[in-house]
Amino acid sequence: ELHAWREPAPEFRERNLAIAYCKEAVRLTSPELMARGYRMLLEVQKTFPDDPDVLTALGNALLFNGDALPAAGFFERVLQMRPNDPGAVDSAARAWLEAGDKTAAARHFEQALALDPLLVPDIDALLKIYRESGDKAKETALMDRVQAAMRLNTHAVPPKR
Repeated sequence: ELHAWREPAPEFRERNLAIAYCKEAVRLTSPELMARGYRMLLEVQKTFPDDPDVLTALGNALLFNGDALPAAGFFERVLQMRPNDPGAVDSAARAWLEAGDKTAAARHFEQALALDPLLVPDIDALLKIYRESGDKAKETALMDRVQAAMRLNTHAVPPKR
């Protein structure tokens, strides 16, 4: 049983609990927790139809259950509300990749890397897409951007003494 560390406002109690169940289900790889959280989310969505956190949790629940295409739809709705959120862009990319649409996945991975150039899982996924498609130019350009970002990041950190 999950309990909030701080009691939320009454109108957010079920919402937060449903989201927490889904997050824990992913962390623990628990279909039972996911089923419970997903059922709660379907009810919560009636009260919070445009809540990006609810929509993200629904997308994650669908992705967890292998329903990548509907999950991508939820993540796209989140991106309309949070276009500069690297996590939301990453979630959409992973859903599109799992749905088999590598073009949409690559577009979203590129967008996520424009927001955060050192998202290693996204770099790996995009690199794999480019290698599978045989696109050496995009592969090289990606690695050049990553190396440039690493150099910038290294220079931003003061040396250890």
